Amino acid sequence: MEIAQAIPVLLTESGTPPKSGGLPVKNLGTTYSMAQAVRWLDEQTFAIGRWDGTLTVFRRGAGPARAPIISAALTVPCFGGIEMIAKIRESIFASSNEGQSIIVWQGGRSLDGRIRFQKKLCYDEAIGIANDGTTTECDSRLYFISAHANGFLLVWDVGKDSENFKLLHIIDLRSSNPIPSPYQMKNIRGVERWNPGFVVTGSEDGDICLVNVVEGSVTARMRYNESAQRGINDIDTCGDHLLLSNCSVGPDDKNLWLYRIKDDGFDLLDSVNLRVDSARTQVFNFCIDQAIVGDKQYFFSATQEGFVWIGFVENDRLVILGKQEVSTRIGAALAYEPTSRLLAVAGDNIHLFEVQ
Repeated sequence: MEIAQAIPVLLTESGTPPKSGGLPVKNLGTTYSMAQAVRWLDEQTFAIGRWDGTLTVFRRGAGPARAPIISAALTVPCFGGIEMIAKIRESIFASSNEGQSIIVWQGGRSLDGRIRFQKKLCYDEAIGIANDGTTTECDSRLYFISAHANGFLLVWDVGKDSENFKLLHIIDLRSSNPIPSPYQMKNIRGVERWNPGFVVTGSEDGDICLVNVVEGSVTARMRYNESAQRGINDIDTCGDHLLLSNCSVGPDDKNLWLYRIKDDGFDLLDSVNLRVDSARTQVFNFCIDQAIVGDKQYFFSATQEGFVWIGFVENDRLVILGKQEVSTRIGAALAYEPTSRLLAVAGDNIHLFEVQ
């Protein structure tokens, strides 16, 4: 039955239809399905975490179009929004759950739908929900690093069988001098591996940090932009290059930044403002990734205006090639897979691109 047929027509005492405010429906709330995280689990399979609490796994389809096909649909036990997905090793990945736990999932070799709950990693609720995660291997030991909403980084030792996870370090990365943003958040939105045993982090409070995960210590810290008005939304590393995204405010601000990572800190190399509508007072750059294809170092960047910007890093500078429209002006999450050269983009729809 169509909705128009299901709702009766109401009349007032005068016999006229009521105003729109008198419709016989009551708003019980809204569930947002916007994608928050995209991660590749193998060269043909990727997972999407959304604000509605769903974790959907897609694989590349067959046929000429090769459009992505859903192979598994999961929900986390807390039914909350999924902000983090991280591949730990083959057939093992993790996702955020709620403010005091992470879920570890296990699947078959090809992750062909037989994905099951493996275990829950618990920690103090003062640490907050996991916003991002990565791994690094050093001296034959695998470490899983989770970045959290209240400004803490957790370092987990992963057992050989991926059954045992031991919490080694709780590292406080909160800035002593946060940026003067109207949104005083401490979320560590990005954590990426660098050299073995080291990761780089980017936080809503405005700082990028270089962390020694074996020792549980901060090697270097820097404000990403001394004039910053908004925090960091995402980071990505490629060799010694660090790419960072934020929300630009005003005509002179930038929302994409390039640095060089060194043992003792970071050097700013370049920055650009990815914006189409010059009348906008601010433009969010939500998600970034990089790729080595042939002799080029590409970057992909999803912005608030509904585009994925594509360019490359050349001679320590950001070169813009163009943009691809992917969503109805809400931004998107994205991830690149190097073996298959596939770029997955999830906004309101799901797009799969092959980098040629």
